[in-house]
Amino acid sequence: MQLTSGDGTVNAGDTKKLLYVDDNDINLMLMEGLLADRQDIQILTLQHSRECVELARQQYSALIMLDIFMPEPVDYRDWE
Repeated sequence: MQLTSGDGTVNAGDTKKLLYVDDNDINLMLMEGLLADRQDIQILTLQHSRECVELARQQYSALIMLDIFMPEPVDYRDWE
């Protein structure tokens, strides 16, 4: 699990959280690279769908991007 944000000059209340879940390291690095300069977006990347469900329950994210073709099955009833 890795939390990435801008250089810290933006107030925490001004940032939006993005939860990005993918088992492919290259996709994770690509998304982090695309958003590296965005100080208004804080990206949290995960490689396991089960961690995603738990994390989504614990904290709010403005957007959750989930690779649905992962080795671990995702039970969408968990999102209710």
